[in-house]
Amino acid sequence: MLINTLLNNIVRFKSFVYDSIIIMMVEGVEASVIDIKPRINSQPICLECGKRVRAMTDNPQRLFEYQPIWSFKCDLRYAPRRVRCPTHGIKIEALP
Repeated sequence: MLINTLLNNIVRFKSFVYDSIIIMMVEGVEASVIDIKPRINSQPICLECGKRVRAMTDNPQRLFEYQPIWSFKCDLRYAPRRVRCPTHGIKIEALP
């Protein structure tokens, strides 16, 4: 079973897909880093009002701490998109 299949069975993010998985040192501890990218046709959600809005650009990639898998430290790496909300202006997309 591939680790992507396992992750999809554990938790599936509606608007994101798992891309690649690597093992690297994070804060002095060996961890699996899972790259996540947005689905091709997905629209980001405004952080303030929760409505689907247009995406502008990507920000630099960041690491988000995730629950350990088999007691192995796990981080998700994602570049949050900037969005243009007609009500709230330019914000970062809401993440699950």
